Amino acid sequence: MRLLKKCGRLISMSDELIKQYQLTGSKEIENQLLENHKDYIHANIAKWRGIVPDAVLFAHGKHYATEAFKTYDPSKGAGINTHLYNNISQLSRLIYQNQNVSSIPENLIQQIGRIKQAKNYLTDELNREPTDEEIADHMHQPLAHIKKAIKYNRADLINDSDREVKQESVKDYTKANEIFSYRQNLPEEQKKQFDALTGFNNQPVLSPGQFGKQFKMKPYEVSRLKTYFAKGLK
Repeated sequence: MRLLKKCGRLISMSDELIKQYQLTGSKEIENQLLENHKDYIHANIAKWRGIVPDAVLFAHGKHYATEAFKTYDPSKGAGINTHLYNNISQLSRLIYQNQNVSSIPENLIQQIGRIKQAKNYLTDELNREPTDEEIADHMHQPLAHIKKAIKYNRADLINDSDREVKQESVKDYTKANEIFSYRQNLPEEQKKQFDALTGFNNQPVLSPGQFGKQFKMKPYEVSRLKTYFAKGLK
């Protein structure tokens, strides 16, 4: 009976700490929560070892754990450990993507990036999404080459989700971890802007025009922000 009461008090204290974190966004409380639950978090992240390096795996796992603290709602009935488990299980997507990425030639990855840039530009110019034919014409490339790259993209071997991480993982997993860590240390508003410019965190990449409209920024401010991010990643 005493043990049950003690467990109940610990759960209540944890819920209260999470509530404080959700209200304040305190980095100190976030670190305390990660420390309090580190054994459980570590054990669940470790289950996914084998495909990607530990540095990348644990950086993503920590991110998902932090998101779990932000979204946890005890009134829904599930405990915090269940919520942590469900969030950390999103690592399956990272594993799946990196199982495939190594089989894609680097030149094709670069081609997909160029197609994305052309698509964003034409969307701004035409005020609609361009056709494959229009993209091929704009890039002065055979339509068959464009369709081949788009086919890979739509097959989910490479997509906009975590695009920067996946491209860099082909070249250098250490750099991928640096990108992820850099984003984690940005203020919340800049995280949203970073995601919108890079396609990180499963967000669509916005063209400069779309970005400026969404974040109420002038073209020179968008350019300055892109330069700021680029310098931070060097």
